[in-house]
Amino acid sequence: MLERVSGLNILFVCTGNTCRSPMAEGVLRAQAALWGVGDRVLIESAGTTRWHESQPPTPEAQVATRERGYFINELRSRPVEASDFDRFDWIIGMTREHQQFLRERRQSHDQAQILLITAFSANPGFREIADPFSQGQEAYDLALDQIERCCADILLRVRASVAA
Repeated sequence: MLERVSGLNILFVCTGNTCRSPMAEGVLRAQAALWGVGDRVLIESAGTTRWHESQPPTPEAQVATRERGYFINELRSRPVEASDFDRFDWIIGMTREHQQFLRERRQSHDQAQILLITAFSANPGFREIADPFSQGQEAYDLALDQIERCCADILLRVRASVAA
């Protein structure tokens, strides 16, 4: 049987699951733990492709997150699976392309909400998290800045959802 928690189950999705989505997983896990709701939320990440299956996050993603106190080196890339649409309450894409990919694979009976990472933010100043892959450390740092901002807004909703 697939793991679920009685609170909220969240899956972050990007293309290869080696940059943005594992960074988001690491950030939200740390923030949830800090705010005392870590035991009531399951947070994972996956990719729209199998390109990097079973690989760890990129070295640049690990450096960016480690410098801010998040540790994602133990994570391994995996693709989105059909069972994810039943297992997770929120499936959060980094771009509209990811969101469309997820909507196309969702079955009519699936209960997961397909969301864009910026959906929880009133006016973040950006609409998507651009892919930093092969763009240098600055691109990873910028992506992490944006992910942290979005995750702070997501955490507000998480806390309200699991507090009830």
